[in-house]
Amino acid sequence: MNLLQLFKEVLVSSGQYAPRSRRGSYAEPEEEIEVKVYDEPAAAGPGNPLSEGSFEMVSYPISLIPEGTDFGIRVSGVSMYPRYVDRQVVYVEQTGEIYNGEIGVFCYDGEAYIKKYVQEQPSAAEVQDYINENGIIVPKITLMSLNRECEHLDVHVTPGHEFRVIGRVLN
Repeated sequence: MNLLQLFKEVLVSSGQYAPRSRRGSYAEPEEEIEVKVYDEPAAAGPGNPLSEGSFEMVSYPISLIPEGTDFGIRVSGVSMYPRYVDRQVVYVEQTGEIYNGEIGVFCYDGEAYIKKYVQEQPSAAEVQDYINENGIIVPKITLMSLNRECEHLDVHVTPGHEFRVIGRVLN
């Protein structure tokens, strides 16, 4: 019993656990933060047109919002299942760079996507397709679906087409 009491005290002091009273108790409401959530979702599937501007401010408990969040955007589709589901709000840090293997929000030819960013060297057979106007071989970029049943929805970024990183998904 002493060991259980010690574990309980450690959990309570960590802030990860709060015991509930059987008589009921009043807990102070958690502080909230407003996050800009864009109305136009990012596609976890075929692309959605990206429209700048239309958003709503939504209040969330501060403990639910990852540090560095600049805005939220809804997921549309199932290609990122099971990590993200249709209509889920993901929190995004706005940045122009993303690391290989990270989940991000991207704009490709005017369409918004939420996908896993995969960058690799083109194969010898593909190298001609990945030489830019300066004669430099650029990386092969794939925006990959996590749901492998939706592999056909992977986006292969073609050099010379509009492509930009909007941000890194934090949750």
